[in-house]
Amino acid sequence: MNHEPWLDQLPWYAAGKLSAEDRAALEHHLESCET
Repeated sequence: MNHEPWLDQLPWYAAGKLSAEDRAALEHHLESCET
């Protein structure tokens, strides 16, 4: 799986700057990703 899009969003996630939609998508990925 390509994690690059998610890695780019982590600083924004940590700062609470993602939209609700992007935050939910990232959290879903973090919960379901095995790598």
